[in-house]
Amino acid sequence: MPVEALVAAIDGLEAIDLSPVLRSPMPRFFAHPEFHVIRDARTIEHDNYRLQTLILPEHVGCHVDAPAHVQADRPEATIDTMAATALWGRAICVDVSDRDWQPGQLFELDDFVKVAADRSATVREGDVVLVNFGWDRHLPGDARFWSANAPGFTEELCRELRDLGVRAVGSDSPTCDMAWVDGEPTAAFGHLEHFLPNDIYILESLEALGRLPGVVYFAALPLRIEGGTGSPLRPVAFVPRRA
Repeated sequence: MPVEALVAAIDGLEAIDLSPVLRSPMPRFFAHPEFHVIRDARTIEHDNYRLQTLILPEHVGCHVDAPAHVQADRPEATIDTMAATALWGRAICVDVSDRDWQPGQLFELDDFVKVAADRSATVREGDVVLVNFGWDRHLPGDARFWSANAPGFTEELCRELRDLGVRAVGSDSPTCDMAWVDGEPTAAFGHLEHFLPNDIYILESLEALGRLPGVVYFAALPLRIEGGTGSPLRPVAFVPRRA
């Protein structure tokens, strides 16, 4: 495709930002370090310019998990080894935010397939799969509950997505496939068995998934952190611009 045609095609798309603003304090998974901003690291009055210093955990805000995060036998599978386009491509969004999801409740394969079909969102090899639980309904009022409790995926669903050859799986919850009840894990089939061990990246704490149709073009870039087990992301979904 000529560059001019490519630019025109991109200009015809709307970019939907799927990331939260990084701020201090901000919601985080309860066991992770906090994100901090030193706002006056450099000031106009003292230094003739402004600069903030960030104390930035790898797994803060919307972020990606690399296999090295939880796979003891994959210490080399770190963020800096990811291809730049590892998180670019066709994505489907399955929206089940109209339900009253409870901590520890698991999204089942048959249910996933039906909801995806209703949105004309058939999973293909190489897709990014996004699930909107509507878990952010607990924010900002009860960030502690949001961070220590979550629905998740059944093993059957995790195994099917692995077998279909997806490139990444993400959700609006703090732990995606991994279910929690009061700070205790009750399911982790994607993290421990089917996603990360097979180089399927996990995306957590996405926002604005309710704005997406069933199929979008997705793009996100992690920071190239040496030895990184994860990285904050600025994910974007591209959809046709409304007339």
